[in-house]
Amino acid sequence: MSFGYKVGWFAVATEDVALVARVLGLVGVQVANWQTGLKLAVKTNLLSGNPDRKVFLTPPLNGWILVVGGELPYPAELSGRDVDFNAITNRFDYLMLRLSSHFHEVQYFASHRVSDSVTWTRRTERMYRSFTYADGWVYLNRGSQTKEERELGMPDLTGMGQQAATDEIFGLLEKQQAEVDALCNSGLSRKEALQRLRRSAMPSETNVTELAGLWSLDPCQIEEHFHDLSTGLLGELRFDR
Repeated sequence: MSFGYKVGWFAVATEDVALVARVLGLVGVQVANWQTGLKLAVKTNLLSGNPDRKVFLTPPLNGWILVVGGELPYPAELSGRDVDFNAITNRFDYLMLRLSSHFHEVQYFASHRVSDSVTWTRRTERMYRSFTYADGWVYLNRGSQTKEERELGMPDLTGMGQQAATDEIFGLLEKQQAEVDALCNSGLSRKEALQRLRRSAMPSETNVTELAGLWSLDPCQIEEHFHDLSTGLLGELRFDR
């Protein structure tokens, strides 16, 4: 089954799904098909009182294992805007450290429509790139823009702090809106004007899945390309130990 929106997932460069489960310290591990595994993993809630988080581990997909969860922790840098980020970020760092200490490349992607949040991280021995945007604010912008981000037309925020990166995004959006207005004034319909516009500077859930496709795998296309991989593993993450 394909997925990719309103969900988070790690992409781990390995074909050993059992090792990924052990490295994450999963408990209650069991074999699960895609329908059951994704349903149970996506319905978990990071901010609930339950310390257990179900995640679904896919079978190997072209050298990658995907670890999927409805609200996995995500990377951010605190700026006094939201105290909830403290626990969330610490949990993300914990998982990333465990995975990156065992596997040569680990990636993370997530999006959520309610808060317009998007995030992506890529860690190898030579580079670390991490970006998080939500509710009109850049919560994290670490590392240089990758060539894949550039290919997708994302704004280059290299070296910018949270405020500067946020200002850059909204400054570009204002310029793009002015371009659309000018095209409309020249006689084009708004639809035609938007079609001529280059990609929006606003980070989107589509950016997340497209970037995943360039870095590792686009999970929106799994069902299209993989037909004979019926089962993976379902387990629980524990953060209270």
